[in-house]
Amino acid sequence: MGRAKHIIRNSTSRPQFVTFELSTARYRLNPGDELSFYYETDFIRPDEPPLITDYAEGDHGTEIVIWTNFGSEEGPFLPDGEEAVTDWD
Repeated sequence: MGRAKHIIRNSTSRPQFVTFELSTARYRLNPGDELSFYYETDFIRPDEPPLITDYAEGDHGTEIVIWTNFGSEEGPFLPDGEEAVTDWD
């Protein structure tokens, strides 16, 4: 088993929301923002993240849903290393 890092960047002009399931934590990514998190995996492949990811358009922009085992992810973190704050608005 290895430890992998996953980075999410918002390269759009609208806010995006990142939700972690099963923990249901939700984070806002404003245009130009990024988050990163670490997770344990048996499948470290540089060309393909082993995460199930869904995308949905909502009233507040794109919502990205990342499916992880509850509590298996570490983070997410902002580029400066600070832990990201959840956003439910």
